[in-house]
Amino acid sequence: MKTLLLCRSCPKGKSLILLLASIILFFFACKKVKQDNEFPDLPAYSETGSNSGGVFINDNVWLCWRPTFIPEIPALEIHSYPQGDSLILVLNGGYKKIPPYSLEEGLGPNAIFFVIKNIHITNDADLLKLNKKVILLDSTNNYAGLSYGGEKRGRGKGTLYMGEVKVNTHGNYGTKENPIHPYTVPGRFAFEINGAKTYVLKEGRFDGKQVNGINFKIVE
Repeated sequence: MKTLLLCRSCPKGKSLILLLASIILFFFACKKVKQDNEFPDLPAYSETGSNSGGVFINDNVWLCWRPTFIPEIPALEIHSYPQGDSLILVLNGGYKKIPPYSLEEGLGPNAIFFVIKNIHITNDADLLKLNKKVILLDSTNNYAGLSYGGEKRGRGKGTLYMGEVKVNTHGNYGTKENPIHPYTVPGRFAFEINGAKTYVLKEGRFDGKQVNGINFKIVE
């Protein structure tokens, strides 16, 4: 699932600003992430906008992609659908070491997604509605799953615990006249998918730095 760096409907000047902002955002996000003391294969849980994340899938380590200088795939994407009062969170990544059973599935899931209903987000400031929100994944209204090259599978049951969502007013990826401030969006999660094969995801965590128009999109 790729995020387009240029907004096709935006004026050329704004598209250029968003492109430069994305490069700056992910370049500075490449600093080393602290590992978890209890689970050293995973990044420590943080709420700093480190653009990191990871989880155990059936006890195998799955990590969010770390950004490169010119980003194509962010660690966390957020897509809001205000007309349907819904939100989709997407963690992009892959197995640290591909488990044998995953060979029949190619390289395994390249994304983990969360579908959240009954939440109305029309701008980046509305992301604060997620602040410390506990979301029950009941497999009907709210659910999580795995994505294989864009093919979504599963309606997992579990819980998504959002951390402290906050705006960084010192950061600006827009202009002085039209500032674009980044938002820190962290969380923890655990869920299980039952089907032809059972997937148990535990000790999940992510720490995203979201910028409107780059890795946070409003879908009309």
